[in-house]
Amino acid sequence: MKQVQKVRYKEIEKEDRRFFFKAPGTGGGTAEKWSPLPLLWREGRKWIPVLAGGLPSGGGPELTYAVTYPENIPYEEVLWDIVRIEKTAGRLNIFDIAHIIVLLEKHADPHCRDRWCRRMGIGVPQWEDYRLLQSYDTRWKRYFIQKHVPMKRVLVFREAELRELFGPLLDGNPGINMLESAALLLQEAARRDACGLAEYWGKAELDKLLRDKGLRPAERLQEIRMHLYRERYPVIAEHRRRLQETLSSLKLPENLHIDADPLFERPGVILRADMEDREAVDRTAAWINGHRNALKTLMDIQEGKQRDEE
Repeated sequence: MKQVQKVRYKEIEKEDRRFFFKAPGTGGGTAEKWSPLPLLWREGRKWIPVLAGGLPSGGGPELTYAVTYPENIPYEEVLWDIVRIEKTAGRLNIFDIAHIIVLLEKHADPHCRDRWCRRMGIGVPQWEDYRLLQSYDTRWKRYFIQKHVPMKRVLVFREAELRELFGPLLDGNPGINMLESAALLLQEAARRDACGLAEYWGKAELDKLLRDKGLRPAERLQEIRMHLYRERYPVIAEHRRRLQETLSSLKLPENLHIDADPLFERPGVILRADMEDREAVDRTAAWINGHRNALKTLMDIQEGKQRDEE
């Protein structure tokens, strides 16, 4: 049972971080908020900070009040004591789990991997994947946490080379869908050409788009993604370009809307008309009759026909 007692300030190892598992850039832990006194664990003749709340910075008094754990309590049980608070509060994120794994392997060897997986709510086969997350730098951790990105999608960026290439785009706070799509396209293109990610990036001259000051950050990512898409799927990219070109040329009246599947998985187009009176019916019918060929062209594009087949 914990107790409050006076401890010698010089015996506190203030730089020891073996209990500090919160991911950088995500704020302090829940327990820190209700701990007005430092929480300490005894190791030999030294006190190890578990929670540093109330611990004077710099030089301190000869004696200071602290909450302390009983003698001889194992390190991993103290660690679980504070991890449990974060987990109960719903504040244990995937990078916290990664850091906990690293701390356990460094300071609690041996430890029961199965028991800790149950405690943290992860599968035993995921242990190595979570440990890998510790290699992500702070800006990537902060980005994924802010976007609430699930583990499976975070692992798309498991290669350090990929994170280095896309890292400058994080300054524009991009959407995860666009960023992940571009990353997957780069990986697929590099595999197809049997080369490294950086090699393909340089061969495609994507740094020019990355440094283009005429584009906003979001536009740079969009241009990089479209360039990779055209390189990876040239036929579909050409069909998509023709589809957009044809849709733009139609100059639809305000009461008409056309939807065409840009992935070409759904055949045909959807034509929706808002008609409030009989005259609108006549106008809509006349517009459709006048643009019959353009609408047929849309159908041909959706069916994958080339220009010489139309």
